[in-house]
Amino acid sequence: MKTKNIIVLSVFCVLLISGICYFFVNRNTYNIFTVNQETINEITERFDNNSLTKYDKKTISKIYKNMIYFGGFVYPEASKILKHYIFGDGKDLELVSKYFFESDIIKNALNNNRDVELIGPVTLRINEDPRIAYAINGFFIKNDASPEIYQKIDFAGRNDRNTYTQFNLVIKELKIPDRLIRAFETSGGCKEFTVRIKDAYNIIGAGE
Repeated sequence: MKTKNIIVLSVFCVLLISGICYFFVNRNTYNIFTVNQETINEITERFDNNSLTKYDKKTISKIYKNMIYFGGFVYPEASKILKHYIFGDGKDLELVSKYFFESDIIKNALNNNRDVELIGPVTLRINEDPRIAYAINGFFIKNDASPEIYQKIDFAGRNDRNTYTQFNLVIKELKIPDRLIRAFETSGGCKEFTVRIKDAYNIIGAGE
């Protein structure tokens, strides 16, 4: 328990120091710790009008890179998926996750569909299991001796005005439109791909 408390405190300190450093390095741009909802809304309006400033683009870049880096501590699968979507080559992404296959969401889906070869689409709310929901939603499960979770990953389109993601940070909440990720298209990002998630137990078993 003492070790766990030290890890939590260390992560908090890293987040705090990083937020302070970002704030003072460039006062014309923001990151996920310093941006507020009003600024997000203003940037979104300029994005919709194709009038993003260079500072808007830097802010969007910082926010998503913050999601990838800091999100990796709590939501490692979502972090890897987001990184691959923005900076990857569009090839299938294969992940191994003991957590997913030990979660009630996946266990219940498998137990309630024992004779079904392909389960899904499986959907859930963020508050049911944030680690899964931030990574995939509307996924399928290949139900055989070595179950595999998979989903085609493609974020909201540029003209989608209805899809948002709620981020509950330590000091505030942010509602970020999913379409803002399309700002990375100008640099070759946002490549559609399929993520495949396997159980660590089956991977270890296959190697024995």
